Amino acid sequence: MKNFTEYSAGDAAIETEETDWESENRHHSPPTPDLTDLEYSIISTIAYRDQFDWPMTAEEICDFLHGEIAGLSEVEEALGHKEFSEKYLVTDGRYYALNGRKSIIPIRYEREQHARKIWPKAKILAAVLATMPFVRMVGVTGSLAANNPYEPVDIDFLIIIENGKMWRVRALSRLLQLIDRKFIWRVLCVNYFLTPKALQLKDRRLYVAQELFQMVPLFGRKEYQAFILANDWALAFLPNAAKACHRHDISVKPFSTILKKILQFVSAWPFGDMLEQWEGTRKMRRYNETDFLEGKWSKFTWECCGHRLYIGDEIEDNWRRRLADLDLTVRGPQ
Repeated sequence: MKNFTEYSAGDAAIETEETDWESENRHHSPPTPDLTDLEYSIISTIAYRDQFDWPMTAEEICDFLHGEIAGLSEVEEALGHKEFSEKYLVTDGRYYALNGRKSIIPIRYEREQHARKIWPKAKILAAVLATMPFVRMVGVTGSLAANNPYEPVDIDFLIIIENGKMWRVRALSRLLQLIDRKFIWRVLCVNYFLTPKALQLKDRRLYVAQELFQMVPLFGRKEYQAFILANDWALAFLPNAAKACHRHDISVKPFSTILKKILQFVSAWPFGDMLEQWEGTRKMRRYNETDFLEGKWSKFTWECCGHRLYIGDEIEDNWRRRLADLDLTVRGPQ
């Protein structure tokens, strides 16, 4: 295993050396006599996905390995250790789940089949979103990005919008979402809005790193690469995951670049700027200064919409409980 990872995005590259946390705490983690660091990371990785009934392949485990840098051959060798596997894991030869959770393996096959039926809709919706004015990137997030959709189906999208244009585009996306809910598939959910000024995410933890690297970009490859590069902190949590960014081979184009230019021209008129000011001011007042939203949210700004922090809290709590059930404690950045 190496103590660095390299990620190339176009002509850009990141070299991430061993983090301060790793160098200070690698040999000071709570002792687990029967597990190597790699074996612990494998269990932690599988335990995180277990809450979604999502067993993993060896390649997926390698890509999203918690806190360790290892090659696929090393992961496969560890999975092949009889004593380790029999104590902690169950497998059908392709997918690995925690011991006692063999029942979720058939669910993975079913949901993969379901995902294949949903992806064509996601591509159409992504093309619609890409046609909206000032949209520079469209990515699929959430359960579909993991090929693990469950009922009721939502296709979650993250979009990157030109600076100073976010609130008007958000209003338009809400109109599209209403049309979809009333008349079409009832699956569109655009829930993450950013501008280039807000690419560096402030909520730095495992949950956000997982969502970041799991995202599937469908439009705006250049902006996607900039987004990944702006959040190299996530490699401290998932140091292997940058490799997975190169495996996305699906993309869409706006339905009409001419229509997009026309919409941008119209939206750039003084009326568009007035809409931006009015919509942003009233929504930020409602979301930031009242109790309109339940639970813990990040701040809404002119460059980034707030997001539900309590969901990440719940997911990480579930992950910790699974480790505790195995008499393991959390290692790595918190």
